[in-house]
Amino acid sequence: MDIIFEKYFFLCFIRIYFIFFLLQFQSSAFKESMGVLIKHRNKPLAREHLYPLMFGPSQFSLMLHTHIQEENDSWTNPEEIRVWPCQSQDELKIVFENELIIALDKPQGLSFHRSGHEQGVFQKFREQQASGKVSYQGEIYSIHRLDRSTSGLLLLAKSRESRGLIQKAFESRQVQKCYVAISDKKPRKKMGNIVGDMSKSRRSQWKLMRTLNNPAITKFRSWEMVQENENDKMFVFLLQPETGRTHQLRVALKYISSPILGDPLYAPKQTVHEQDRCYLHSTALRLEVPGSGIIKILCPPSSGKLFLSQYFSQTWKQAILPSIQRILNA
Repeated sequence: MDIIFEKYFFLCFIRIYFIFFLLQFQSSAFKESMGVLIKHRNKPLAREHLYPLMFGPSQFSLMLHTHIQEENDSWTNPEEIRVWPCQSQDELKIVFENELIIALDKPQGLSFHRSGHEQGVFQKFREQQASGKVSYQGEIYSIHRLDRSTSGLLLLAKSRESRGLIQKAFESRQVQKCYVAISDKKPRKKMGNIVGDMSKSRRSQWKLMRTLNNPAITKFRSWEMVQENENDKMFVFLLQPETGRTHQLRVALKYISSPILGDPLYAPKQTVHEQDRCYLHSTALRLEVPGSGIIKILCPPSSGKLFLSQYFSQTWKQAILPSIQRILNA
């Protein structure tokens, strides 16, 4: 009887100990003391990943290792892990300036917002102001954004008043934007509209839905880019977003079976590191501001082996540029 009681007491003690351990494990103080082990890129382990702890330290070590491998495999934020960083020599370039706005050519790899120790657009611009690399020394205000992996035209306002004017122009669709992209996959159709509601998907991704409650609208046209090797098919896209949703253009091209080359979220995972950048560039803009007339800005891509190739240059001169000019002059 005493032996049975001792075994029962011992099992109860073990259960209470593990319950106490789990409660302590999930407390903020314990997380901080074990931060190096249980956090990866400042992301805490999900609650469901804690259950293997019930089976002992060896499984706990295995669980941690597996979880971190999953994060490296784009479990947390794939763009942080797989997108190429902005090189120090890639500066923000002013391509247009008037009394209201500054238009920048943003390099790919530079986030709009500061991320950890990495600069955002505002920090980078102020650094260039301090070093005298840009002539404008006044205040700047955000109007719209570009994804980290997207390069090209980014507008900043010089005052709160001008920001309000430009944002109203965006809201009333008085802004025409053109993007150029490259894919190695043939689209399901050469031109048309891609329309549908957008919904959050897994791993920081978005997806296009068949519903039309508040749809994202993208006009596109495509051309096959002649290559030295005829077997290496490449397709160039001119994209006109009529709405401004997160990842809209990247999701749209994936929807028509032509994910953008080098896209860290939507291109086939095994091909991402074969490319030197994500091949999406904001290339032209037409803006109508009350009292200031019509502003037209053209900004051809200036980085990326494919964007700088003679084959893209031919497609740009023969097809893309004439199409952009028709859009800007409409």
